[in-house]
Amino acid sequence: MINGYRSLPPDERSQQYEDSLRIAAESMRYCVVEATKLFEAVKEHMEGGSGVTEFCQQLIATEGILGAPSVSPDD
Repeated sequence: MINGYRSLPPDERSQQYEDSLRIAAESMRYCVVEATKLFEAVKEHMEGGSGVTEFCQQLIATEGILGAPSVSPDD
């Protein structure tokens, strides 16, 4: 989990990670998730939402940045 801009309101934040982190996560096959996305998933669960299973599946299936657009090797 990362939160590179924890001192700024979420709507004022730019990209929270360097491209080198994305590349490392993709090549080493691990998932990086922004703290705001994790917070929203926990909040939804605590409010009785049913999306926690889907969120967990996304965490397990993601190689790279969760929710980021896919980047082809030619980019």
